[in-house]
Amino acid sequence: MELTGSHTINASAQQIWDMLMDPDTLAKVTPGISKLELESEGVYKAVAEVKMGPVNGKFEGRVEVVEPIAPQSFTLKVQQNSSIGNVAADVKMLLNAISATQTELSFDGKAMTSGLLARTGNRVMSGVASTLTKQFFDNFEKELNVVQANAPVVVAEPTPEVTIAPVPKEEPVADVHIPSAPSETAPASDSIWAMIVRFFKSLFGG
Repeated sequence: MELTGSHTINASAQQIWDMLMDPDTLAKVTPGISKLELESEGVYKAVAEVKMGPVNGKFEGRVEVVEPIAPQSFTLKVQQNSSIGNVAADVKMLLNAISATQTELSFDGKAMTSGLLARTGNRVMSGVASTLTKQFFDNFEKELNVVQANAPVVVAEPTPEVTIAPVPKEEPVADVHIPSAPSETAPASDSIWAMIVRFFKSLFGG
């Protein structure tokens, strides 16, 4: 049985990815899911109850997320068993970012059924799958609205005004003349030798 569908959601691809990777959110939006537990990385134990026309039973099994490429695509491997038959499916999920706030979520895959489920015919099973798909997207939209309504509002801080003080104009440095120090070798005006000469002149009347 072919499984295909698509839906445009008003959210970023990353936000949708985060919601799909959250077990609690996935359990809320997937029709019939009554229990979804994370067993290991990407592997979930799932319990679902489906009551739709000839398909009426409790399904138990596993759902595994393989080949994840965040936030663009992943594959769901589903194995569900019940008293009315078993379901095994591989479904490729694609998140195509249309814009920063809008994403097309699409899926494409196949499902194999056995037991009473197989005997109901593809036409009936396709109708059941189509109804479940519509319910899934409706539930996802409702949960997304709740998440977006509770998201904190981020208010951008105003950019502070920066005042740049003018650079003061450099005043020309005055040309200051610093007299050079007298040479140590220059004779002093009243050296000791001049005093000796005057002394001898006074003695000899010179």
